[in-house]
This record gives sequence, structure tokens and C-alpha cells, in this order.
Amino acid sequence: MVPPAIGQVIEQIVRVVAGVYLATSLLPYGTEYAVAGLAGGTVLGEIAGLGVLVLVYASKRKQPQLAKISFSDGTSSTVSILGHIFAFAIPVSLSRLINSLLLTLQAILIPLRLQTAGYSLRQATEIYGQFSGIALALLGLPTIITFSLAITLVPATSEALSKNNIPLLKLRSKKALQVSLIIGLPAAIVFYLLPNQLCQIIFDTPQAGNPLKILSLGCIFLYLSQTSSGILQGLGKVGITLRNSIVGAISNIVFVYLLTAVPTYGIRGTAIAMNIGWAVIAVLNLYSVSFLTGVSFGWRDFLIIPLLGSILMGSIIYLAFRVLWSWTANVILTTLGSLAAGGAAYLAYLFISGTIGKDDLTRIPGMGYFFNSIS
Repeated sequence: MVPPAIGQVIEQIVRVVAGVYLATSLLPYGTEYAVAGLAGGTVLGEIAGLGVLVLVYASKRKQPQLAKISFSDGTSSTVSILGHIFAFAIPVSLSRLINSLLLTLQAILIPLRLQTAGYSLRQATEIYGQFSGIALALLGLPTIITFSLAITLVPATSEALSKNNIPLLKLRSKKALQVSLIIGLPAAIVFYLLPNQLCQIIFDTPQAGNPLKILSLGCIFLYLSQTSSGILQGLGKVGITLRNSIVGAISNIVFVYLLTAVPTYGIRGTAIAMNIGWAVIAVLNLYSVSFLTGVSFGWRDFLIIPLLGSILMGSIIYLAFRVLWSWTANVILTTLGSLAAGGAAYLAYLFISGTIGKDDLTRIPGMGYFFNSIS
């Protein structure tokens, strides 16, 4: 997991640094040149990330343990290994392709349907930019954890399955889904309570908080769909993941088309359509995970405990915001202060309820040595 992680970090650093530099340098020649500079930064970032992986692979490909790779059916030839890889990779690649096509269709369809709802071309373009570049960007912050979980779950569940260790498979799947809820539910509460404030502080565009508030009602399904997709891919059920992605994408496009054009909904209708698409994928994935692994989604562990903690956190954020706002009308201090108070209360709740403990914290890189040294 380390080489891909390093590659992605370097890719993002190069992407941002090169993109900003090129855009700034080319801006005097026109906006289109600045945008091209940003695109060039993306290309350079991808090249840098690939270069890291190529260097690591070149240094490790001759190690003895890699020369002994074979599959459960005994095949170990290059052709057989490539066959197994492509059988797994093609459905995964198709799922990514569907996501890319979905984004493209949304970029075309949403502004058109907003114009049908009564907005001008310029207004529709601006509203869509706020929706995709601000609301969805903020909503994606918790996916830093859930997407990482999805990636690490592939080898983790594959290992447990290859050893026929069903209890370990169930434990890892259950833990991953619990983490998604522990992270996703409080994030949804924050996005619902403080959407305009967050958009104002980070992007100076408070009006983008309107669709963000609607998206917060369904974002937990986005986080669960990512984690459950990782479990299914680790089980080798990439076809199921592809099928569920297709059904979710179709649901998304249908409701985007129907709801965005309604004048009373507009971009809020788009947000509702997003929630429906995510919910369809999450429900289908969770059903498949439960059917294949036998994991039971108990109400207490999977919903009640994280939900009660999130409600507690949300109540403290709401009260703290009102108190702080009465002392100082500074939106930055008030928002950050209320988030700190709510976050501290939520962490305390997780410890008191036994949801997380010392063993969980020791798994965080660097934290294990700290806790062992003080125990």
C-alpha cells in the first residue's frame, strides 16, 4: 500500500504546484490559456505518479517472493496471470468508465435542464459550477477516509477469503462499514447544520450551501457505497459492483433529468437525484455484501450508536454556534469554535460508548508507539 500512497501524494503535489504555476504564467495570454495550464498541471501530476510506481516496480520486480506468484488453480505462467488480472480489471475499469461518463452527462445535462427551469445560460453555468466545484467538493472530504478504506479492503478481504477465514472476513467487512458510518454520519450533520458558513469560509460563495444541505441528507450512502464496493472487489465480485454502478448511474441520470427542470427545485432537484443514485448503489452493495459474507447489520452497532453520537455532536454545534455568535459575529471564529466543541464531544462519546478504544488507535501509524510507551 505504501508505494501507491507515495505515488498519489507526489501526483497531487505536482498537479497543484505545476497547475497553479502554469495557470498564473499563462493567464496574461487569456483565460483559455490559463485553463490549459491547469490541464497541463494535471498531466504532469499523472506522469509523476506513474513515474514513482515504475521506479518502485523496477526495483522490486526481481525479488524472489514476487517470482513465485501463482493462483489457487495452480497457474503461474505470464499468460495465465495476465488472464486473471484482466478478468478482474476489465469490470473495475468499466465501473470507472461509467463514473466518468456519468460526470460528462451531468456536465451537459444539468445546465440544460436548469435552462428549462427558467435560468439563463450564464446563470445555469454558474449554478452548476458552484454545485460541482464547491458543494460536491466539500461533500467529498470524508471520502479521504472511505475511499482509502475501499482501496485497502481489496487485499484485506482477498487475503481472508483465500485463507477461507470467514470470521476474519466478516470482522474486517463489519469494521470497515462501521468506520464509514462513524465518519459519514457526523459529516452529514455538519454539512446540514453549517452549509452556508462552510461555503463562505472556504470558497466565499455561501449560496453554494443550498444544494450542500440537500446533499448532506444522502451523503452517507456515498460513503457506504465506496466502502462496500471495496469489499465486493476484494471478494472478486467485480461484476456485481459493475452492475450496481450501472443501476445507480441510470437512476441518477433519470432523476437529474426529471427534477432539475422543475422551477421550484432547480439545482436542489439535482442534489436530490444525486442522493437517490448513491442510495441505490449503497443498498444494492450492502445487500450483496450481506448475502456473500453473512455479515449482519445490527441496529445497535451500525446505526443507533453512531446516530446518537452524531445527534449529540449536532446539538452541541448548534448551541455553541448560537452562543459564540452572540459574543462575536465573526463567522470564521463562530464556525470553527462550534465545530471544535462538537468534535470533542463526539470523540468523547465514541470512547465512552466503547465504539473506539486503545486497540483502534494503535492501528494508526505513529500512534501505536505513543500508546504503548504510556501504558
